[in-house]
Amino acid sequence: MLVFGGERATLGAFLGSLAARLQLPWGRRAALAAAKAGVLSAGDLRLRGAVDAMEDGFGLFDAEDRIILHNAAFMDEGSRKAFGDDVTGRKFEEIVRAFAYHDMPAAADFDREAWIAQRMERHRNPPPHPIEVKWSGGRWMRISERRTADGGYVGIWTDISALKAREAELQAAKEALERREAELVALTRELELARNAANEANRGKSQFLANMSHELRTPLNAINGFSELMLGGALGPVQPAAYRDYVAYIHESGAHLLSLINDILDLSKVEAGKMELQVEAVPAAEIAQAAIEAVRTMAAARGVALTAAIDPACPVLHADARAIRQILLNLLSNAVKFTPGGGAVTLTIAAGPAGAEIAIADTGIGMSAEELDTALELYGRVDSVFVKTQAGTGLGLPLAKALVELHGGRLTLSSAKGRGTTARVSLPWFAGLPISLAGDNPA
Repeated sequence: MLVFGGERATLGAFLGSLAARLQLPWGRRAALAAAKAGVLSAGDLRLRGAVDAMEDGFGLFDAEDRIILHNAAFMDEGSRKAFGDDVTGRKFEEIVRAFAYHDMPAAADFDREAWIAQRMERHRNPPPHPIEVKWSGGRWMRISERRTADGGYVGIWTDISALKAREAELQAAKEALERREAELVALTRELELARNAANEANRGKSQFLANMSHELRTPLNAINGFSELMLGGALGPVQPAAYRDYVAYIHESGAHLLSLINDILDLSKVEAGKMELQVEAVPAAEIAQAAIEAVRTMAAARGVALTAAIDPACPVLHADARAIRQILLNLLSNAVKFTPGGGAVTLTIAAGPAGAEIAIADTGIGMSAEELDTALELYGRVDSVFVKTQAGTGLGLPLAKALVELHGGRLTLSSAKGRGTTARVSLPWFAGLPISLAGDNPA
């Protein structure tokens, strides 16, 4: 609502009364002169000054559809080209035509007359909501149109170019996100297909290894069994004596090959999720001693001292008996294998708050940080002159790590070149299992 001359009136009614006093094409100077002559009041002149100061375009048309008041922001380039800087007295259709033919960006086959007819229809019957029109130079205008009380018309032209640019940026960002989403969906499908193919290949590998294990183990069991009988002299001494050395070599090679086959099968079962553990409270000292004895001959042959220190406060380990023996055997044999003569390997077992802590430390050749990563990779072998002289496939550490993690534990390595390596195994306590041997008092 506006208060003008002491009376309240709507903007439309006020503009209608103003239009009635502006039937002549008043320019700025003419309006000033008319005000001085009393034709326009000082209030009318102030209103005109306020209209001129508006950032939005403003146009006021009379009942005959001629513009009687506008500001500079109302002018488009088409109107300037056709009429100059002042279009006062021009009909709305003249201004629309000037815009359509001199300023409106459009394709060559654009029907300008049809657009003019549509625009005139909206002008005669203003829609309840603003319309948006694109000007030259990429500018956008939002036009709000209303009828005045005397049958005239008032329009506000608001430059929304910045808003349109922002909308375009947001639309581009939205389209980019949609494209990225589609790419991620496609990538997810590809990964799912690849995973299914890998699982299928893994199942095929596991089945192949299971079949091969049977085919290889049957003759190996015969080779190992008969060679062991011959070495034991079950049917008499082996003659000539040199043959005994050959039989011993055959037995040793067969045992090594059988151990290798077992490692491969165990690792494939772990990878396929088919390794089932029977976790129980196993005697720590008994398991440690069995592992030490298993590598004692190799250690003695290499001149490596073996020691074990079992904390009485940790009488049991919560583990699968076969799996923990395999873990300790793999770690101990690795330590002995890469410790030169005169060195030492020590096995320690202690109780921790969350489980048993096992450490196997050697005074061997040690490894760099990069070599540690390689050592834990499947079939990984550290590239050094000393390592190349040692037999092995690189399965021992990965298998030990996989078995430890299957228990919910953790295997870590720390090492330094020339100063040895320490393998640490953390095995958790399992609820419901004792942490002491039968007959012992728990600590």
